[in-house]
Amino acid sequence: MAAVLLGTSGFVYWRVEFALNRQLNQDLRAWNSVVDRVVADGGQPPAGTPGLKFQVYDRAGFLVTTSPGLLPLASPSRVRDVVAGNDADYDLGSFLPAASHAYRVRPKVVRTPAGERVVLGVISRNKRDEALRELLLQLAIADVLVLAAASFVGYRTARAALDPVEAYRLAALGAEPESGGRLPVEDRDDELSRLGHTLNDLLERIDTGAARERQFLADAAHELRTPLTLMTSELDWAGLRHRSPEQMEEVIGSIRSQVARLVELANALLELEELRAVETLRREHVAVDELIEDAIRDALPRGTVLDVHAPSDTAYVDRRWLTIAVANLLRNAHRHGQGEIRIEATQSPMPSGSQLQIVVRDSGPGFPADFAQHAFDRFSRAETSRTTPGSGLGLHLVQSVAHAHGGAAEILQEPGGVVRLTVSTTPPIDLALGSHDGH
Repeated sequence: MAAVLLGTSGFVYWRVEFALNRQLNQDLRAWNSVVDRVVADGGQPPAGTPGLKFQVYDRAGFLVTTSPGLLPLASPSRVRDVVAGNDADYDLGSFLPAASHAYRVRPKVVRTPAGERVVLGVISRNKRDEALRELLLQLAIADVLVLAAASFVGYRTARAALDPVEAYRLAALGAEPESGGRLPVEDRDDELSRLGHTLNDLLERIDTGAARERQFLADAAHELRTPLTLMTSELDWAGLRHRSPEQMEEVIGSIRSQVARLVELANALLELEELRAVETLRREHVAVDELIEDAIRDALPRGTVLDVHAPSDTAYVDRRWLTIAVANLLRNAHRHGQGEIRIEATQSPMPSGSQLQIVVRDSGPGFPADFAQHAFDRFSRAETSRTTPGSGLGLHLVQSVAHAHGGAAEILQEPGGVVRLTVSTTPPIDLALGSHDGH
């Protein structure tokens, strides 16, 4: 604001000064023509004109005649300069501080009957300078008042505009950890209100994530407590007194199964955490039938009855994670299903690219109706399967892999246990153009 006021004041002062100088020069030019004509005729210029004066010098710089009471205004050296051709106007007397006598002088060489003379036309600058000084004072006063008013109004306006920010700060300062508090956002359509809503959405997502993590830890602790408790009980029972070899073998077998359950749970947790930490999948072109074979080899024992329908064409996916997901589906069907396991893989074009669908089905009773909608939750296990091995993380990992590939996992409402895994297999544009191999 100060810069704007200074610029505006400078422009106003410059325009007023320009107008006053133009008028002063016009008056001086008219007066100079009168004085020059009278001196050229050998006469004496008028001496009673207010604000207008004259002086006449010879070529040597000696004063010949002057207006009454006017001190010499040109030194001999300046007179010689005028004779030499330097007849530019010049000012005498300072503007600030104000001089008692301030003049603008226009010198000119005039031929007279007595020879060449240097004639000075003189006009007073007092009224012009006084007007400019008054203008400077008025502009300075106006600038100070306007700047003070603008500062006050600007401060109050900014303070009022930023009051919501202060309210946000105080709300955040007084919020207790995990209290679910939100910022007090007024229902206005402005940037700060939208910022408040965005921050509240962020807090909501943070609270949801924190609640999910707490639930995850609670579920993990519960799942870990069961095998550890069983192992402790078995060891305590075996240590109370001497047991027969058959009893010890039974205890060792039970402990071995619980250790296997712990290992599977730990591996599932590590895989979920690793997948969540992956920023970009390492996609590559993979033969679909080879991927299915890798999953079968990892998940099922030899001799398992299978019906596999998989194309030999390639899909652009992350081989490792998709193999893990399919292996989990197969392992789940083998543990909880019955009869032959059927695997169907199809790749089909879509309006936005292509997708790969892998369906795993068995001939068992299928998913309980009340469990199907929660089947993909972490540590979610049907009551009928709680006595069988498993961590309750397999289907959740399958869903996470599907989401990472831009797809989905779902339970189909068909006879038997049927799960469909769908992933996007669309290569990026630069890969299609051959800029790199994408591995």
